[in-house]
Amino acid sequence: MYDFYINSSSKRLIFRVMRIYFRNLQRMKLFVYLLQFKQVEEYMIYRKLPRNLRQRISDYYQHRYQGKMFDEKSILDELNECLKEVSSFF
Repeated sequence: MYDFYINSSSKRLIFRVMRIYFRNLQRMKLFVYLLQFKQVEEYMIYRKLPRNLRQRISDYYQHRYQGKMFDEKSILDELNECLKEVSSFF
């Protein structure tokens, strides 16, 4: 294995790049969700589903994917052990 030294300016640069990457990843997930939801809406219109049924299906999708636009594992990895333990109760 190779040992190498990363100076502090390089660490900051790496951190900034990773932060931008994860921010864009979250945006991409949101975009994919919105695209899928739009397809569902278009399908419901195409099938001429009644308005109340379309609303129920829309509500289901919003409830089903609510809070799923984030990477829970990466968030929990950032927490210290005490906060991880406390958050596990909810």
